[in-house]
Amino acid sequence: MRMTSKSPPEAQYALRLRKALQNYYDYGVVDIKIAGSPYQESGLPDLICCIRGYFVGLEIKRSDHLATKKQMAQLNRIDVAGGYSTVVMTHIEPMYVVMRIDQWIKSKEAGKRRWEIKPSGETT
Repeated sequence: MRMTSKSPPEAQYALRLRKALQNYYDYGVVDIKIAGSPYQESGLPDLICCIRGYFVGLEIKRSDHLATKKQMAQLNRIDVAGGYSTVVMTHIEPMYVVMRIDQWIKSKEAGKRRWEIKPSGETT
């Protein structure tokens, strides 16, 4: 018999997290809640976002569940491609997750080299 968790259900938590992201970033976030289907690739994160131009994948889990190998492989693919991904446990306050994502974005932007468009013939 499985013990029940006091954490909110994943779908309910996803709504709270989406609201926190939208409130914090205003118009700088696009988030898509992924609902499982037999026609989609398996292991996709529950929440896929583009935040200020950065790809973010969030796998939401209750504290009594673990991410599957396929889910972890998908999160790893996102990381390798330069995005941000993590497993978010539903007992963690959504705003804490938002702040962690924001720290990651700021660290990326601090090291980001801005492209310059120069008139033809000019060299760097």
